[in-house]
Amino acid sequence: MSAIFGYLSGMAHIRIKGLIPESFLNSCADAAIELASIRRIDKFTAELKVHTGDIEPCKNIAKKCFCDLTVLSSGKEWIRTFRRKILPVIFMISLIGLVFWSKFYVWEIELKGNKNIPDGEILCALSECGVGCGSFWPGFSADSIRSKMLYRIPELSWITVNMHGSLAEVIIVERKSPPEMIYENECSNIISDKDAFIMEINTLEGKSVVKSGDAVKKGDILISGIVESSYSPPRFLHSLGSIKAETNNIFSAIRPSIKQKRIATGEKSRKYALIIGNKRINFYSSSSISDSFCDKIISVWSPEIKGLIKLPLSIVKETSCYYTCEEYETDYYVAAQELEYCLREELSREIKDGEILGEKLNFSKNEGLIISTLRVRCVENIGRTVAVSEDEIAQSKYRFSQKADDE
Repeated sequence: MSAIFGYLSGMAHIRIKGLIPESFLNSCADAAIELASIRRIDKFTAELKVHTGDIEPCKNIAKKCFCDLTVLSSGKEWIRTFRRKILPVIFMISLIGLVFWSKFYVWEIELKGNKNIPDGEILCALSECGVGCGSFWPGFSADSIRSKMLYRIPELSWITVNMHGSLAEVIIVERKSPPEMIYENECSNIISDKDAFIMEINTLEGKSVVKSGDAVKKGDILISGIVESSYSPPRFLHSLGSIKAETNNIFSAIRPSIKQKRIATGEKSRKYALIIGNKRINFYSSSSISDSFCDKIISVWSPEIKGLIKLPLSIVKETSCYYTCEEYETDYYVAAQELEYCLREELSREIKDGEILGEKLNFSKNEGLIISTLRVRCVENIGRTVAVSEDEIAQSKYRFSQKADDE
């Protein structure tokens, strides 16, 4: 056991041959050189072990004592062999084991399907449910995660987490808000959705409050669901009908006549950072916002096999490309075309089922601004169904009861 320990700790096995080998041993002891496993071979030969660092001093002492020193084996050879052959093998095995083990942890989360719910809110809720960077995914329970997420975010309809190596793919289905329900047996009015002039009104159920040629404002009642009578109790109906009216719609758009263009200076600066798990190590001193105009390009490189393994290591490179701004006058004709296109888009969204009777497009320039105004006359259905409140129903009943008492 001592031999093995000495070999591993860097002991050299030497042989001394001379007329008086004892003189070599005494000289080594005087020089405070540690000797071990001394064994006499014959009258003129001895074998022993010394530290590999003491071989050169021992050779000098052997010359003074008129002895020959032969190194039979050296611990350095084992260390050299270990460094050259065994250590790289151990390193590769450890690296492969680390890579294999890391695939059981979440190092990247990809969200799919969310449109209205912010990514930050979902990631924060997932972290509270135990799904985050560095989480051990074989311990995930899809049903448990789904239940906790639906409780934390009521806007979710369904959610699941699919694992692809170290990538957690979160598939989200958002809850769709149902439209406001107005039941057929519910008392309702039809009101005006815009300021308009009534051209035609067709009442199928309810009582017409306006007639052709009348001017109405937004929110005025066109067909009432409360039909009152002098001889019978009021009836509460679900109003039905169509109202065609002429509307005047005005759309405006503004843009500056002076714009700025970028001119690259050619100056660039680069910053690097290292991300290990959730920790970021910046290799630059300041992260403050630059006073100069610049475009920042961020590229992230991670050692990974797509869909299989992703290591918790990323190298971030931030490249800042500097530029200056120069003002220039925009072409009036091009600006007018852009504004007209925007107004036409807004018109198509606003007037869906109407008929355009006439339109007028104006352009003006004032204080560095190009202003476009589109005036459109349309014929469209302006009716919108709204429920009658309980107070209105109660007031109608009260008026009838008061009238009956008076009679």
